Amino acid sequence: MRRAVALLILLAAALALLPACEKETHRGARRVFQRLMAGGLPPDEQAAALEAFVRDFPERKTNPHLVRACTLLAEHHARAERPDIAASWYERAVRASPEDPDLLNALGYHYARNRMNLDRAVSVLESAARLAEERRYPPRRQGFIKDSLGWAYRARGDLPLAVALLEEAGRLAPGVAVIQEHLADTYRALGERDKAAAIYLDLFLKGGGSSVSLRQTLSEIGREGGDRLSREIDRRIREGVAR
Repeated sequence: MRRAVALLILLAAALALLPACEKETHRGARRVFQRLMAGGLPPDEQAAALEAFVRDFPERKTNPHLVRACTLLAEHHARAERPDIAASWYERAVRASPEDPDLLNALGYHYARNRMNLDRAVSVLESAARLAEERRYPPRRQGFIKDSLGWAYRARGDLPLAVALLEEAGRLAPGVAVIQEHLADTYRALGERDKAAAIYLDLFLKGGGSSVSLRQTLSEIGREGGDRLSREIDRRIREGVAR
């Protein structure tokens, strides 16, 4: 009996220390992350240090920078053209913060941009769009998420759904070039070349007629659409550049 009471007393003492231990771990994680970010390390060395940081402080409860560290690792590997590794770090970040619309958007757009795991992309982006609407995100931020969702549908081949979402994204975030390019690309995939050409022309002329890639795209659409469209595109370019 005395032994059982002693064990209970020891257990109670240990439990009483837990909050203090958690606070100290929390402070330690913050100090380590701040030193790491201020260290000016080369990208690969910083990535290795961030991985060690996540191993040492793996719990969101005691690591206020866990999500940020995972996101930085995802972005590092994405830049290095390692999309599978980048996706695993985005997924790790999402597990730590599963209802963050911006984080879900980053994961979903990564999948859509790389044409991988597209059902997962659509699922997380639908959640991101719903959460952003529930939380009354500003229209522009909602527009970027709708753009990502539309682009995921485009990558999956669901073109009518993609067009509807990308048109909505353009209304929510007007004048954003990447959204307009996504919409033009999807119009083109649907065979609506006049609409695609109109958007590409607008982007080309707003850029001063200097984009080689946009000029090439317009030439390709002209050839696809036949002589009438090709001549119209050339006319619009001449008139627009001359202004």
